[in-house]
Amino acid sequence: MTNTILVPTDFSECSINAIKYAANLARKISNTNLLIAHAYSLPITYGEAGLYSPVVKITDQMEEEIKMQFEKMERQVPELNEVSFQTVSFAGFVTEMVESLCPNNEIDMIVMGTKGASGIDEVLLGTNTNSVVRSINIPTIVIPENAHYKAIRNIALASDYKPIDGKVLDPLKKLIKITKGDLHIIHIGDKDGISSTEATVAKKFVQFFKNIPHHFHYIVNEDVETGLNEYIIRKQIDLLALIPRKHKFFDMIFGKSESRRIIFHTKTPVITLPS
Repeated sequence: MTNTILVPTDFSECSINAIKYAANLARKISNTNLLIAHAYSLPITYGEAGLYSPVVKITDQMEEEIKMQFEKMERQVPELNEVSFQTVSFAGFVTEMVESLCPNNEIDMIVMGTKGASGIDEVLLGTNTNSVVRSINIPTIVIPENAHYKAIRNIALASDYKPIDGKVLDPLKKLIKITKGDLHIIHIGDKDGISSTEATVAKKFVQFFKNIPHHFHYIVNEDVETGLNEYIIRKQIDLLALIPRKHKFFDMIFGKSESRRIIFHTKTPVITLPS
C-alpha cells in the first residue's frame, strides 16, 4: 500500500521548507509518495467575447512560469531525489485544490508551511492553513517558517482529557511507530489536580497507547503559552500534536474560550488530528 503526502506550495521560502520537511519524512516511511501541488488564480477580464483569446495566451504563459517554478523547486530540494513525487497545478484557491485532490489521490497526510516569526498563532490562524485544517478531515503537519526537519524523537500531545474516539489518535500512533518516538501527554491547568471525569479519560489513554512508550505530565500554569512552551523547550519536543474541537484550536488545551487569544512563539512543527 502506498502512502501519499500532499504538500501545497506557493514556491515561497516557507513552502519550500515544508517540502524539504515532507521529503525527509517520506524517506522514513516506506512506499510513500509526495504530491506537490500549486494553486493559482486565473486572470479575469471584462468586456466582449473578443477578449477570450488574450486570456488563453496569458494562461499559457502562467503554465510555463509554473513549470519553471517546479523545476527550480527540484533544484532547491535535493531531498526529492530520494523519494517518489509528482507535481500538479490547480486553478483556484488552496482549500479548493486540497478538497479536489484528496479524494482521488488517497491522501494520508498534508504538510504545509506557514510564514511568520510568531509561530503557532500563524500556524493555526493563517488564512490558507487555517482553512485547510478547518475544512479537510486529514491529519495536517504545519511547519513554522524557521523550523527544519530533524529526527522525531519526542512528540507532545496536548490534551484536555475530554472524551474522544480512540480512532482520532491512529495517525499519531502510526507516526510514533514509524519514528520510534517517545510520547508526552500534556495537560495544562490553572489549579492543582484534575477532576474525576478527566482522570477517567486519562486512564483510557493508557489503552489508546498500549505498547507505545508514553508518559503523562500535568502542568499548573495560568498562562498556557508559557507552560506549553517551557515544556517544549525543556523536553526538546520535535512535534506538537493538537486535537481541534469544533475549530476552537486551543480549547483542547485550556478549555476556555479566551484561550483563542493565546499567541505562541515556537519553531516546533504542529500536527492537527481531526476529531
